[in-house]
Amino acid sequence: MAERIALLSKIGQNDSFRAVTNNKGIMNGVDAVLLATGNDARAVEAACGVWANEKGKYSSLSQWNVKDDKLIGSLTIPLAIGTVGGSINSRTDVKQSYRLLGQGITSSELANVIAAVGLANNLAALLAISTTGIQAGHMKLQAKNTVANLTATLREKKQVRQMMIDKKEYSLAAAEQFLKQIREGQ
Repeated sequence: MAERIALLSKIGQNDSFRAVTNNKGIMNGVDAVLLATGNDARAVEAACGVWANEKGKYSSLSQWNVKDDKLIGSLTIPLAIGTVGGSINSRTDVKQSYRLLGQGITSSELANVIAAVGLANNLAALLAISTTGIQAGHMKLQAKNTVANLTATLREKKQVRQMMIDKKEYSLAAAEQFLKQIREGQ
């Protein structure tokens, strides 16, 4: 599995389309921490977009390699961030984030947290792609979310969800039809 993740990473270094997908996942994690800590997510997004193209060709911000039978990941991104001033001192939700991170967290430590979350997001996506496939996971989640909105028993919802996955039909209309079939005993 580690070798497959490393191969996907290598593809992301050479294929711009794979790189875009890698970087989107990375930035989903990075942006979450930036927003939670009152930092400028758009500024970092823009800088990372330029950074990904630093060698004249758009590539993945992360790199994964296998060394001594261990999967090693790295992520280098430009982070213009702060831990004091601005919204950090004025927003209750941001203050709560800093309480969780530790009141004395430095910008350097926060940068490490941000990069670690981005890298973890990237690893989760590469793992999904290299095993069951990310689309399959997305569709199971879609089925779960669709079924949650049905007026049905827990048992019926489980049956409908399984029917959606088995038949690869994920719309609300399909879920309602499957529920009708269950109730009619078909």
